[in-house]
Amino acid sequence: MSVDSDLHVSRRKLLGTLSIGAAALGLAACASSPSSATATSSSSAAAQAATSSTAAVSHRNGAWMKAAVKPAATATPKPEVTLTLWQVGNVSFPSVLPQGATVIDLMAAQQVGLDQGLLCGAAFHSTYQNVGIKPVLKAYWSGKGKQELLTDLAGGTAPDIYPAIGDDPTPYVSQKLAADLTDYVKKWPPWKSIPPALQDVATVNGKIYALPTDKARGYGIVYRKDIFAEKGIATPGDNWTIDDFTTVAQKVADPAKKLWAISMLVTPWPNWYFDEWAQPMGVPVLSLFLVPSKDGTSLSMAPAEELAKPLKFYKDLVFTWKAALSGMSQSYGTMMSDIINGQAVMNLQQTVQMGGFFSHVGVKGFIQPDQIGLLPVPVGPEGLRNYDLGSNYWCINSSLSGKKLDVAWQALTYFLAGPAEQLAIAVTGAAGGIPPGPPIYPTVVETPDVTQRVPEQWSHSSKVAVSVPVSPNPGRFGINVPGVMSSKLQDLINPFVQEVLLQANANPMDVATKMHNSINSQLYSQPISGLTKEKWHSYYQALGAYFQKNYPKYYAGTYTQYYKKYESF
Repeated sequence: MSVDSDLHVSRRKLLGTLSIGAAALGLAACASSPSSATATSSSSAAAQAATSSTAAVSHRNGAWMKAAVKPAATATPKPEVTLTLWQVGNVSFPSVLPQGATVIDLMAAQQVGLDQGLLCGAAFHSTYQNVGIKPVLKAYWSGKGKQELLTDLAGGTAPDIYPAIGDDPTPYVSQKLAADLTDYVKKWPPWKSIPPALQDVATVNGKIYALPTDKARGYGIVYRKDIFAEKGIATPGDNWTIDDFTTVAQKVADPAKKLWAISMLVTPWPNWYFDEWAQPMGVPVLSLFLVPSKDGTSLSMAPAEELAKPLKFYKDLVFTWKAALSGMSQSYGTMMSDIINGQAVMNLQQTVQMGGFFSHVGVKGFIQPDQIGLLPVPVGPEGLRNYDLGSNYWCINSSLSGKKLDVAWQALTYFLAGPAEQLAIAVTGAAGGIPPGPPIYPTVVETPDVTQRVPEQWSHSSKVAVSVPVSPNPGRFGINVPGVMSSKLQDLINPFVQEVLLQANANPMDVATKMHNSINSQLYSQPISGLTKEKWHSYYQALGAYFQKNYPKYYAGTYTQYYKKYESF
C-alpha cells in the first residue's frame, strides 16, 4: 500500500542509515562523485569492480586504499559539464587525502563507508573524466528539510540531483520542480525489474519523475530455523495469521530457560515496529491511512477501540503468554543480538537489515544463513497484510535540459544500478558479507562473488510484500502532512507503547484512550494548510474502492464501522 510518505521519513531514514552502508541512501552517498557524458570503456569499470574485491580484504588496516585508489595517469581534463550534487549532513574533510583520492572521493566515503566510498569515487573518476562536481551541503533530512529543499528548488539553488524527501515525488512534480524522466526510462531495461508498488510511487499522472534506490524496504519475521527444528515446529506458510504467530510464540517460548519467542523494541523508538503490527490489524497509527478531523481541516487519531487492538497484542505477548523479551534495555541492537545469540527465536525486521545477520558468512562462531529464515509478517484477522514496501527516491532538477540533463541521468543510473553499486557489493563480498537487502536492479544482482551467498530468505518474504496491491496515496489527493508533525507524532506514541510493554497492570483500553486524547489535543488539533472536506471525500472514495476490491472482509467490518462515512464527507 502507498501512504503519505512523510509519516515514514525519520524512521525510514534512520533505519536505512543504521543498516545500509552503500545503498538505501545510495545516490547521496556515491553521488557526491557522479557521472559524465563520455565514458572510457565499460570493461575498465568492470575490471576495477573485480580488483576491488581483492583490495577490500585488507580494508581493516587501510592497506587496501593504496591498492585501489591509484594516482591518475594523466591530468584530469577540464570539465565539460558540472553537476551540483547533494550530500547528507555535515561532512568533514581530512587534511591529508589518501594517495590519488580527491575531496569528492572522501565526501562519498563519509556516506557509504570509507572503503566503498573511495572505491566508488575512484571507479567513477577513471570512467567519467569530463564532469565537474559542486557539492551542496545541507541537512535536507532534518525535520524542516523538505520545505528547505522545495524553497531551494524554487529559488534555483538546489542540487541537480536531489532526494524526494518524503519518499514521494508528487510535491515536487506538482510544483514543476522534477524533470520528466519517462523517455529515458523507456530505454532503460532495469526499470522493468522494479516492483510495481515502487514504480507507482515514481509515476505521477502517467509520467515517471523519480527512481528508487537499489533496495526495496519490506518487513518480515526473522526466525531461527534451527530452533524451530529443535522444537518440532513446521515452517509457517506465506499466509500464516497473527493467531498462528501467537500459537507458535507460546509453543517456542521457555522463560525458565531464558528462551523467548520474540524480542521487543522498547527503547528509544518503540513506535517503529508497533506500527508494523498495527497495519495488518487495520489500525491507522502512523501510516495505514489518514483520518480527518470533524471539519476536515486537520487529522484525528483512530478510535481508541481500534488503537487498543495492537496495544493488547503487545501486552499479551509480554505478560499473558510470557513469550516476549521486554525491558528498558531492549533496543534495536539488542533485538538483533538476541536472535544471533539464540535468546529470541523470532523478530520483526526490515528486509534491508538482513545483511546484518550475515556479516561473517563462513566464520566459525557466528550465525550462518542456514540457521536463519525470513517469513512474511502475519496476516491480520480481517485479511490485511503488512503493506510497508518502500524505498528512497531520487529526482533530477527540472531546470536541467539538453546535454546536462543527459549527464544527470547517466549519473543517477550509474550509482543506483550501475558499476558503482556493483563495486560496493563486491567490497561487501570480499569482506565475507552479503548486501544489506534484496537488490531490485538486475545489473546489481549479477555480482556472483556475493549472490552465491545470498540466502533464500529475502525472496521468501519480499515476493509476498511486492505482491501487495498498491493503495491510494493521500498525497495524490492533496493530503500532505508536515514532516515536523510526523516526527512529533512518533515521539508522542512512544510512552504509550512502552507502558503496555513494561507494566503488567496496564489496561490496553485505558492506554489507548490516553493515546487518542493526548495526540488529538497536543498535535492533531493544529490545522494543516490546504486540507478540505472535498479532498478527504475524493481520497476516501478511492480508499474504500481499494479495500472493497482487495480486502472485502476488512471493508465489510472495521472499515465500514469506522471509516466509510468519509466517502461522503
